[in-house]
Amino acid sequence: MAVPAEPVLIQLCDLAGRARGTGFLADDLGTLVTTHEAVDGLSRLVLRAPGGAGEIAETAAITPLPGCDLALVATSGLSAHPLVVATERPPGITVLVWFDRWLPANVTGLADVTYTATDRFHTIEGALELDLPPQITDQLRLNARATGAPVLDAATGAVVGVLAGAVHTPYRASGFALPLRASAGSPPEAQRAPLERLLARNDATVPGWGRDLNLAGALQLTGATVATATAALTAPGRRHPRPDVERELRDFGESDACVLALVGDPGTGRSTELAAWAARRAAGSTPRPTVWLRGADLRADDSGLRDALARTLAEAGRVAGSLPPPPGPTPQPGGPPAPPPIEAPPPHHADPDVVARLARAADRPLLVVLDAPEEMPPHLSHAPRRWALGTAAWLRASGARLALGCRPEFWERLGPHFPPDVLHHPAEVPHSPAEGSHLPAAHLPPHVPLADPPEGHPLTLRILEQLQPVETPAAPPGRHEVFEAWLALLSLRIATTVGAGRRPALRGGALRRLAAVAAGRLHLAARRCLGPGRGALDQRAFETVFPWHGGWAGAVLSLDVLQPAGEGYRFTDEEFGDWLQGVHLEVDEALRNLVHSNPQPGAVPVPGHRMGPVAEALLLAHHHRGAGGLLPRLRELVDAVHREGDQGWWAARLLSRTLRGVPDATPYLPVLRALAARLLRAGEHPDFPPAFWSALRLPLDARTDLLRQLLPLDPAQPGGRRFLDVAAGLLAADPGAVQPLLCRWFGDERPLRAPGATVATAAGALLHTHRGQATDSLTEALVAALSTAGGAHAGELLDELAHDEPAALSRAVRRWAADDRAERRRAAAARLPALATVPGADADELTRAAKELLRRADDTGELHPPAYRQLLGRPASRSSYLTAALLRFARDPYDDGLTHALVRTLHTHPRQVLTGFRHRLCGPATASRESATALLTALADVRVPALARQVAHLIAEYACGRPDEAAEPVAAFVERRLAAGATARATLLPLVEELSRLPSAALRARLGRTLAAADGPLAGELLEPLLGAEAEAPVRESVLAAAGGALPLPRRPSHLATRTRG
Repeated sequence: MAVPAEPVLIQLCDLAGRARGTGFLADDLGTLVTTHEAVDGLSRLVLRAPGGAGEIAETAAITPLPGCDLALVATSGLSAHPLVVATERPPGITVLVWFDRWLPANVTGLADVTYTATDRFHTIEGALELDLPPQITDQLRLNARATGAPVLDAATGAVVGVLAGAVHTPYRASGFALPLRASAGSPPEAQRAPLERLLARNDATVPGWGRDLNLAGALQLTGATVATATAALTAPGRRHPRPDVERELRDFGESDACVLALVGDPGTGRSTELAAWAARRAAGSTPRPTVWLRGADLRADDSGLRDALARTLAEAGRVAGSLPPPPGPTPQPGGPPAPPPIEAPPPHHADPDVVARLARAADRPLLVVLDAPEEMPPHLSHAPRRWALGTAAWLRASGARLALGCRPEFWERLGPHFPPDVLHHPAEVPHSPAEGSHLPAAHLPPHVPLADPPEGHPLTLRILEQLQPVETPAAPPGRHEVFEAWLALLSLRIATTVGAGRRPALRGGALRRLAAVAAGRLHLAARRCLGPGRGALDQRAFETVFPWHGGWAGAVLSLDVLQPAGEGYRFTDEEFGDWLQGVHLEVDEALRNLVHSNPQPGAVPVPGHRMGPVAEALLLAHHHRGAGGLLPRLRELVDAVHREGDQGWWAARLLSRTLRGVPDATPYLPVLRALAARLLRAGEHPDFPPAFWSALRLPLDARTDLLRQLLPLDPAQPGGRRFLDVAAGLLAADPGAVQPLLCRWFGDERPLRAPGATVATAAGALLHTHRGQATDSLTEALVAALSTAGGAHAGELLDELAHDEPAALSRAVRRWAADDRAERRRAAAARLPALATVPGADADELTRAAKELLRRADDTGELHPPAYRQLLGRPASRSSYLTAALLRFARDPYDDGLTHALVRTLHTHPRQVLTGFRHRLCGPATASRESATALLTALADVRVPALARQVAHLIAEYACGRPDEAAEPVAAFVERRLAAGATARATLLPLVEELSRLPSAALRARLGRTLAAADGPLAGELLEPLLGAEAEAPVRESVLAAAGGALPLPRRPSHLATRTRG
């Protein structure tokens, strides 16, 4: 039937108790519908319901709609079921009219009638003309008891109109009813809106089925599928909040996409998340139609989702139709009786198109949740294109949505067959190493990846909550131990349930023996699932393993160990079922069939989602025999990952899942290095993206070394997650531990795809970019790397830190200076000079470092000169250390930095410094030519006139004492001073004149060549006295050669000029 209860009519009276009409409730708020004639002229109404309940309606509660001869009355205390308003009906139907009893009548047509209210006439279009007996017609006219009564469809019981007694036509007619839906379009806007709102609430809150199916009926039908399927999945404490997944599901509901895939490995909570979402949609103030399906509900001949949805809605309708309607109030004497029994069509005729249309019209799109689509028949799973395209076409046309929860392997096969525009593209994808442990392959079609929440693996957590160990274990149990304990607990629960039906009740040893029998039956069920059932037991196999007789079947179903799935049964916890099946799988035979041999022609391939038991068998090999039992098998899989077809697919997937699943991958480093080498040779593989390597359970040093090996696979342009990004994540998580490991990359000069980049330069860039997190530990890592093969790159990065992080490097230099290791002290001395001139360097730290270096012996001559240079640069320490610095300056090896530091000290201590330079140049331990050249070049930078003259005297003294040795150094001095321009004339002119009188022809020739080769008027002016006093031909010829055969003319004639012109 179309309505859930017998119609209950409300009598309307004035305050004197006189009858004014009849009405009925039409929504969950208690809104009563009657005719306007029943309330016309009244400011207050008395409402009486069967059973004696009643109330008074004030003026504010009455909404008159005279334009359609209707009125709405807001009630609050009437205990009556609202009636569903029928869809528009054509003439010719049979209806039930109440007039002291329910009378059948026919709708003969539509008519325009006139309603005479107390204030004016109103024309109403489209009234239903009723064929009633003449005597009834006369009694209905202006009948105060009958007006406002509902006119029911005799076939469904829905309200097709409201009986009116104060309307008339120019011709005589039997009677009229006012159709509610047609009336909503005829009155003025002000009167139309309240009626439209009432009809919308009626559709949303009063279930109607069959031809009167409305939103409320659709919600009741669809809600039944959700409540039945998700009861166990939404139990308290089962689900851990996942805000990122909830956000994606919410975004999908607000988007234009039609299909969302929630993809994750078994046990990550796919079904639980979808069930929680479905429960949220089906509840609340504005529930949304949601249907729950399983892959086992699909059939091999389905052309799309609609076929399975129609079957599910039909089953939900049959269940709903078998339930008795809620009882209505008992009719009172004088009140309206219940209508006669209605022979209505069963309510399960719910067309999916109609349900979707109703949901879309209410802006509450229908959502179909397809859980475990892997359970679909093999014909569909192996050739899913037709099903996917048919589903997409229906979703587009109907406005419905589809959400799938499946394994990565299944979505890889099904997802590409959906048109790209119907798929939901998630806004964010987790990338942290913790989230990456269960990430599907990055090459899958758009999907929402489901990773373990921070609390841990959902299934493992749920099992641990139910296990009560006698004592707290010293270490967290492993996955294998958890499943073994869970198997034992399930077996005991099954035995307890089965044993409860036996007399006497089983206890102690008898119960334990029965639990062992239960465990054996579970193992047998797992072995049967490995056969043709593809992970499921058919009805016969289930009843063989768990017979109904004796309570075995009822026990495993009531305890939710197994659950119905289509025409068979499956383990409820998919991951646990895979593990138990893996216990019994012959893993070598499986690998031979899947990877190491060609498939037989015409054989149906094993579906990819059945990888679970094989991977579990490999993990069990590790558990029972360690690396020795698994390593050879994994080596063979590495060799097969790049094979074409299913063999390469199985090899790559099994290798990836097994290596991610072992509790410690360290024993399998040879396999991982071999895999990395194969990827470098053959190219990257979609099953081994950076997320795979970050998910491995490895020590930090092994992980970073593998990333180094794989870095050349990174693309030239940033896009997606790279191996460098994984290294950056490790560096950000633990910079102190990772920085030394990245410094080991400095010795790897393999080129990367980015132009000009190598592994070494990438490491330097990474360390420099993330330097701010732990700068002190970075400097320690770099100084340790100076003595390695990549020391040059470490030194370059330290030089960059001197400019970018001068304060941190100042602290490091001070630490190194006090270190007992000689290489640390040498590093401190090497960085002191550069830091001294950088803004932001800590001068106090550098001074302390310099003093520390001076306390140490300097056997190589590398430590003290930089220290003196630093101390001389600070006025506070200059005087204290000047004498010691000059003593160091006076002996070899020569240090250019110390020399320049002493030159700068000339401004404050000229006498001492010049004495030191004189001793170095003219003393008994004379400087070498190279040292002297460097000394004089440094002195040439003195610009203060008084100091410059003293320097010139010192150079003249040096040239006089050692003229032959001084030729090159003096020429270098003059050349550098010439660069100062005219300001150097006062110093150079007397010096050149004095040098031109020296007896050393070599010195004069070298000086002449320098002046002849120089540009500018000052060089020509200085060359004049030199040429004027020169009498030796070899000297003149060398000068001429240096000048290129053209010398500046002197201001007075000379014999040299005359001879050269000749």
